Amino acid sequence: MQFIRKRKYECNLACVFSFTMKKRFSLLVLPFILSLTSPCQSIVKSTNLWNNAITLEPAGNLVTETIRFTADTTINFVSYKLVERALDSNQIVWSRYGFIREDASKQVFYKLNAAAPEKLIYSMNLDLNDSILAFGVNTMHTTGPYLDSAMYYVTRVDSFPVGGTYQRQLHLSVNVEGSLVESEHWVDSLGSLSGMLHNFNMKVGEDGYSLLCFKEDGLLLYQNPYFTDCYVVTGITPNRNRDVTVSVYPNPVSGTSAFRINGLNDIPAIEVRFYNALGEPVFVKRGLNEFQLRKSELESGVYNYRIESSGRPVLSGKIVVN
Repeated sequence: MQFIRKRKYECNLACVFSFTMKKRFSLLVLPFILSLTSPCQSIVKSTNLWNNAITLEPAGNLVTETIRFTADTTINFVSYKLVERALDSNQIVWSRYGFIREDASKQVFYKLNAAAPEKLIYSMNLDLNDSILAFGVNTMHTTGPYLDSAMYYVTRVDSFPVGGTYQRQLHLSVNVEGSLVESEHWVDSLGSLSGMLHNFNMKVGEDGYSLLCFKEDGLLLYQNPYFTDCYVVTGITPNRNRDVTVSVYPNPVSGTSAFRINGLNDIPAIEVRFYNALGEPVFVKRGLNEFQLRKSELESGVYNYRIESSGRPVLSGKIVVN
């Protein structure tokens, strides 16, 4: 774990707005602030449940995983909760998926197994301009799971609706060729909008993640607005995309880049959809195997693209716009 500035923050009823109130609250402002916020809440609780959508590379198929924390477990005199994972829609079959703990300063640590070293995956006590090295659980094709890291920089702090309250949100950016590009969002009480245990990654070939739903005590507090259900799955005909490749040059996009799809020349109904780090659709190209992608068409950031043919997923990947 690395910080540009080392600080400790205490959680209070006005935690969402603490990043702007550096000195003291006015007696007139404080009641209004408290009416819009809720107490800072823990992430590692056995009453929480997360549904994550996983985009499997290279085909872009979607599967859903459900994550929960159960039994208290002591490893080397340190207390953890057991992480369990289900892949079925009815959440009947659960398997062990590591160990997790949260300390008093709202840092969350994770171990893939009892013998593995623990790694920091979230830290909700950061402030504007702080930086931190954080890990996330990743998979690549059928390889799975392993922890991968990235250096994140806090470039904005605001609030995010969770249920009927607003929780503190950290906007995190990564350094791409000297420019900070927003790529990740951590929210108090629910973790990452990339999904519990996961953080956004920029490596080609790694599977992608997004948070579908978050529940506490069985109550749905967050539903991804771009999905209609907490369990999604897609599939395509086997080997349909085995000869499909994509080249984007240059990538990152700093002016104009050539986007070329090879292997779909005989299929006219092609759509290339671009999504920002929040999973929001921002741009689409239709009916073209090759086109020019211009910086003026997209704001600076990290984007997932998804190629579809006749409404079915064919391939997915990532680009960076400086």
